[in-house]
Amino acid sequence: LTLTGAGYGINRGDLNITDDLAIVGTVGVGIDGAGGSVTDRVFSIKPRTAGSFITVTMQDLEIFAGSTASNGGCVYVQSASLALTDVSVTGCTTQKNGGGIYFDGRLATSALTMSGGRILGNTATLSGGGIYVTAGTASLSGVAVSGNTTALSGGGIFNRRSFGVATSL
Repeated sequence: LTLTGAGYGINRGDLNITDDLAIVGTVGVGIDGAGGSVTDRVFSIKPRTAGSFITVTMQDLEIFAGSTASNGGCVYVQSASLALTDVSVTGCTTQKNGGGIYFDGRLATSALTMSGGRILGNTATLSGGGIYVTAGTASLSGVAVSGNTTALSGGGIFNRRSFGVATSL
């Protein structure tokens, strides 16, 4: 992923991922959603064409300080699979669901998988302070989920239990 110019996140909102993509950082690499006059999540992961499906992988990153009035304070996922390895999602907020990550798999093949990393200090006004899962499959292994808050249900993780949802920790 290459962005030209200065201050992409500050002046242009979230980063839209519409096709298969792998993002590999190095220890200490962060993607900051804060600053400037635009308040938005960090990533919106959604296929370019309705009814299609994409796969996104991220490794060795910290995603932090996203904020939005809609679902997914830092990461919004729809009709996609997202695999996170040693990725931390911290300090994100939403006025709806999924302070850190909002995962709406929609397709039977959609999966959210996390190995290592942290879901830490995220806030949702409704449900799922850390992670909100509405469809698809979610699996977390070796992930620290701590200090996430919500006004309703699922401070750390909220699983809506829609058809096809299975979560393992």
